[in-house]
Amino acid sequence: MKDVNGVILNEKIWSLTFVKKKSLPPDRWGDCNVETKTMRVRSDLCDYNVLATAIHEMLHASSFHLLDEDWVDVTSTEIARVLLKSQLVKVNRDQGLSNRKVLTKKT
Repeated sequence: MKDVNGVILNEKIWSLTFVKKKSLPPDRWGDCNVETKTMRVRSDLCDYNVLATAIHEMLHASSFHLLDEDWVDVTSTEIARVLLKSQLVKVNRDQGLSNRKVLTKKT
């Protein structure tokens, strides 16, 4: 995975970075900081959860104060599922990292 600078969402410039598990609180897969315009996603998750979490954080960044957390979660998860199942996208990883279990979020 590769960090991306210059992500334009809602006419603002953001960065998307992939971080180690210890960089986020234990109950988080990612976060979105509206002040620093930075989105972070855990790089140790399975492909499905990395993609769903990246979409989740981008939805927050695009409409930070407008979207309900539950709506963002359901929508980002479904978008990731469809993109992977349709083979429109493939999450690129280093060798040896693809055999991960799909984690489910605690509600």
